[in-house]
Amino acid sequence: MTPINVTLSEEILKGLLEQDPKMASKLLESALNALMIVERQNHIKAQAYQRSPERDGFANGFKKKKIKTRSGPIDVNVPQVRGSSEPFYPKCLEKGLRSERALNATLAQMYISGVSTRKVNALVKRLCGSGVSSSHVSNCFKALDEDFKSFRSRKFEKKYPILYLDAQYQKVRSAGCIRDACVLVAKGINDQGEREILGISTSTSEAELHWREFLEGLKTRGLSGVKLIVSDAHKGLRAGRQSTLNHVPWQRCFFHLQQNAQSFARIKRKKF
Repeated sequence: MTPINVTLSEEILKGLLEQDPKMASKLLESALNALMIVERQNHIKAQAYQRSPERDGFANGFKKKKIKTRSGPIDVNVPQVRGSSEPFYPKCLEKGLRSERALNATLAQMYISGVSTRKVNALVKRLCGSGVSSSHVSNCFKALDEDFKSFRSRKFEKKYPILYLDAQYQKVRSAGCIRDACVLVAKGINDQGEREILGISTSTSEAELHWREFLEGLKTRGLSGVKLIVSDAHKGLRAGRQSTLNHVPWQRCFFHLQQNAQSFARIKRKKF
């Protein structure tokens, strides 16, 4: 096994002797750089400039990478390899990559939930020792776009005998203003009795045009086997359903029927 040699500069040694807290990140940086070089040598089965019949690839320089730690940000030189039978990435950084992906996913979820960038920055700074910029939070959110597009455009491989249709209004930010957006949702129950979200779409209202386009999109993606549609009695939904799935029986949702009936009842007769 190749020995690991960590060379400490005079600055680091002096800082350690003086118990300078900033030197902890410098020491970690030197240790990681030395460890990654050893990992590359073990991967290609040869040291620098060594001729060996067992050599599997060649060293191909370094790529700079900034890592945020509780001791502060550090700059590491990630070794690169070319001509190897297997891809190379330092194992000492893989755990950090998984943690970084988990952190980015959490940031995106907080952003979707409406947490302000200032609060996100304060929380990350308390947990990781350094904050994040608003652009980084936005980039984390953009990383979810591909997954969301794939989910919305996926093809249906099962049949859904029961189809639930509903809409709800959410506050969204558009052009610097807070507006009401209508979210159209379709849920299906397959032959195994499992409930799945089939589609989600945003529009300005529950007009017939929006429902018709939404349902036609579901049919294009392979929606079939529908034997019953359950929804409220909204005029736009009813018109859109009749123009796309008029052959399927319809049942009014009991919950919405109860809500509508309560609006005609006296307050003292309502059961809370």
